[in-house]
Amino acid sequence: RVQFSSAVTDTFKFGLIGQADRAVGDLALFKSQSIGLGRMCSSVPKTKKYVRFGGLNNGVSFHSTARNRDVNNLVSIHDGLHRAPISIAKASNRGDWLITGCVDSTLRVWRVRNEELVYKSTLCGHDGFCVRALDVSSEFSTIASGCDQGRVLLWNLRTLCFVRELPQASEGEPVLSVSINNANGNVLTLVGGVLSLFDINGNLLATHDDFESKPTCAVATDCPEWLEHGVVAVTGHVS
Repeated sequence: RVQFSSAVTDTFKFGLIGQADRAVGDLALFKSQSIGLGRMCSSVPKTKKYVRFGGLNNGVSFHSTARNRDVNNLVSIHDGLHRAPISIAKASNRGDWLITGCVDSTLRVWRVRNEELVYKSTLCGHDGFCVRALDVSSEFSTIASGCDQGRVLLWNLRTLCFVRELPQASEGEPVLSVSINNANGNVLTLVGGVLSLFDINGNLLATHDDFESKPTCAVATDCPEWLEHGVVAVTGHVS
């Protein structure tokens, strides 16, 4: 059984420059605080940076989240990572890996070294559908990816091979976000308006679809699912 707490509202400024709405695209959980970012951004919490994607250069840029005059400042730019526009990008917690997803359905794996990106592999499995959601866990050597078709695929980061597909209740609905729990390997998915939690072997643990405000992203915490009062997920919404 999963319990859901009431919503907490606040205003976040990271990655909202150039964004017309207030929808949350990614959440960072750092030292018991949650930090929301805009739709075209993803967090790299342990490096105090975030990644912006979706520009015309088919690349990404890294920006600072430090709480001083450097907030939102540009750190580095990486052009031409794909042959088509990048639809999603996600770095590992430590910032040593970056996974990028493209509108042409491909994923690319990059090693981050001294603010340079070293290409490792291209992963194909979403059959022509735009990749919309990504996460990567160095702790469990796992990449999770989701697309407009509603499919969520798991990949092995060490071998760069396909592992399995997670079953989804909302077939055909776009995948809005995927998130890996770095404490136990559980995978959290948000497909359409359905939030689902799977264990490391792909078995369904719990679902929830009764939201007052439309969810736009969801992240797993490092809390074990068996803690009676533990928080296992945090969601961001259109508001």
